[in-house]
Amino acid sequence: MGGTGKGKARREGEPPQNPDLNAALREMEERSGAAPEPPYDRDGDMGEPRASDVLDVLDALDEGQGQKPKKKKKKRKKKRYLLKFFIFCLAAAALYYFVNSSFFDVRAIAVEGNEYYTSEQIIEKAGVKAGNNIFREDLTGVKRALMEDPYIISARVRRDLPGTLAISVNERKEAAFLKDGKYAIIIDENGLALRKSETAPMLTELTNLDVTAAEEGKALEVEQNAAFADALALMRAADAGGLYFKRIDVSGIVVRAHVYDHLICEGTTENLIGNMARTKSLLEQLDGQGIQRGTLKVGSDRYIAWQPAEE
Repeated sequence: MGGTGKGKARREGEPPQNPDLNAALREMEERSGAAPEPPYDRDGDMGEPRASDVLDVLDALDEGQGQKPKKKKKKRKKKRYLLKFFIFCLAAAALYYFVNSSFFDVRAIAVEGNEYYTSEQIIEKAGVKAGNNIFREDLTGVKRALMEDPYIISARVRRDLPGTLAISVNERKEAAFLKDGKYAIIIDENGLALRKSETAPMLTELTNLDVTAAEEGKALEVEQNAAFADALALMRAADAGGLYFKRIDVSGIVVRAHVYDHLICEGTTENLIGNMARTKSLLEQLDGQGIQRGTLKVGSDRYIAWQPAEE
């Protein structure tokens, strides 16, 4: 049959007449020392080149020309890092706007542990307001503001999400007062000055003590330090024993503790504290008889003598 080589029928087992592909295959063969496996169709005959084979050949050609495919992988990794960073920034921005949204506005302020101050006074001293963002409230600053008040022993502040601030305080209690000129210096059971008042409160009065310094939030200073310490100890013991003294006179070694103006317990601080329970029992008997005048002389070894008031 006549015709050119292009028109001749492909012999069985002969590779396809594709000059570029054949040249590439020859180049691969020369470099590897073995001819690549020719592509076959499903019937086992050589057919058109497969896509994977073509890509392998092209990669081989690229390598032969000095190109490095690894650069593409690095570019892909860089793009992935940029995408992750963008997603992170987007999430951070969304979180920021959510946290600062009205969803976290303070709607309620709960106060507990307060006895002397009202809840409204505690909130005012704390400097917090409803409507502020709960995360913008400086809890350490709130606690510090509360602790500046001499009545506050300790304070705790916490966030109850989404919109409640909880304030818990532990307050000092007024226990007694001393007169300093026209003022009554109110102290707690340990002698800490709480406040000054022009009106005498319904508390135990400590008499015959000369005040030298009375700064709110600090220990009261007097000239008679030992007598002041005895008076505070007696006052704490009476409170623990369920007794209330209207006035404690600590002018000398013998202390005079007034239950009423004219009903007095008399003795040393040590004896009065040591016989507190028995003294209370006798006072209850006297009260049951309507007696409010006289003196209980309290000694050591449970000795107590009753001395009626002179008419």
